[in-house]
Amino acid sequence: VCHESDITPGLANRISAKFVDRVATTFPECAKALGSKAETTGTPLRPQLFVGQRQKGLAMAGFTGEKPVLLMTGGSLGAQSVNQCLRACLPSLLPRMDVLHLCGKGNLAPELEGLAGYCQLEFLGDDMADALAAADIVLSRAGSNTLSELLALAKPMLLVPYPLSASRGDQIRNAESYACQGLAHVLLQESMTPDTLTAAIGNLLAQKDALRATMEAYPLKDGTDAVLRMIEEVQQQRRAR
Repeated sequence: VCHESDITPGLANRISAKFVDRVATTFPECAKALGSKAETTGTPLRPQLFVGQRQKGLAMAGFTGEKPVLLMTGGSLGAQSVNQCLRACLPSLLPRMDVLHLCGKGNLAPELEGLAGYCQLEFLGDDMADALAAADIVLSRAGSNTLSELLALAKPMLLVPYPLSASRGDQIRNAESYACQGLAHVLLQESMTPDTLTAAIGNLLAQKDALRATMEAYPLKDGTDAVLRMIEEVQQQRRAR
């Protein structure tokens, strides 16, 4: 059994698919591309993700919970263009919401320390579940694992995928798939300015309840059970040969 998390199969899985019994995929588009061996299962998720506590997340950030919370996460190294644009939006955002900004190692802005309603951290480990529990909406890149986690937690998300100039385009396709299914809003980096990002975040906040309802109704969230079932089926078939 192999698993492909992106919307299009990478080279390793395109090769592996010829030899394995079954292929598990996160996206239905990928299962269709890989043929009869493939099945959409979702992505297996770590159980720690689901035990976060909102009050712990608010306390960690120094927020009262009176305003909605925007969580921005850009991956372990941060996302410089989004970091900079979000910080330029703070004067417009902070009257309406608190902002928990995970900016990546070495990307803290000392001049913003102590700004009311704004908490910047390089990254989070075990406390990430609490940060997610505290978040009402999320601004993120569009890596498959992050999308799967946000979907499983039903967190309304605004996605700014890596542009073609910095990737093979898989994040753009991931984001487009989520947008077409009503699971996320998308703002392309090429269109991102402080004005467009502020407007997109405001629109996300206004439509968060509808997005959350769509995500909660989505049938494939945590793929752990489905992938384990596939592995067991393959084992049984091999024993029977």
